[in-house]
Amino acid sequence: MAIEEGRRLQLHAAARERLGEAEGDALMELLPPAGDEAATRRDIELQAVISRGQVEATEGRLRQEIAEAEAGIRQQITETEAGIRQELTGTEAGIRQQITETEAGIRQELTETEARLDQRITQTEARLDQRITQTEARLDQRITQTEANLRHEITQAEARTRRDLEASIVATRDDLRDRITATAARLDLIEGKVTGHVDRTALELAGLFFVMLSIATGLIMWAA
Repeated sequence: MAIEEGRRLQLHAAARERLGEAEGDALMELLPPAGDEAATRRDIELQAVISRGQVEATEGRLRQEIAEAEAGIRQQITETEAGIRQELTGTEAGIRQQITETEAGIRQELTETEARLDQRITQTEARLDQRITQTEARLDQRITQTEANLRHEITQAEARTRRDLEASIVATRDDLRDRITATAARLDLIEGKVTGHVDRTALELAGLFFVMLSIATGLIMWAA
């Protein structure tokens, strides 16, 4: 192994010990290989400038890419929002259309239901009127028949009552006649036996006779 390579290994080990393994490895990678000329400060400064320019260029590209990505994301968000709003608008319009159609259908059904109910009510009223008319006709017929029966029964009762009254009047009249005849006969006997009291007794009997005759005459006239 050449001396230069040994020194290189020692420097690598020292760098790793002082700076850390990763930093020491990175530092050794920056050194030129064995046999190459060592970089000067100017080379290092130039490399630093180049590296800084590369970093700035990379940073610029990254920022531009980030800005473009943000712009694209914003554009996508804007387009998505517009699409969502359009979909919501379409959905809202569709829902309103469905609500309008549903309301129209419900109103149509209500109108048809009301028409059917009105028709049923009209039919029911017609049937009720017909039944009421029939019932009234039957009631009128029954009332007429009942009145006829009552009149017939009243006529028969009046006839029976009249016959009974006439029979009673005839019997009463006959009885009065018999009593008057008997009273007259008694008067004749009394008149023959009691001459001293003829005037008084005759007057009393005559008065009784006229009273009974008046009663009999009234009954006969009422019966006629």
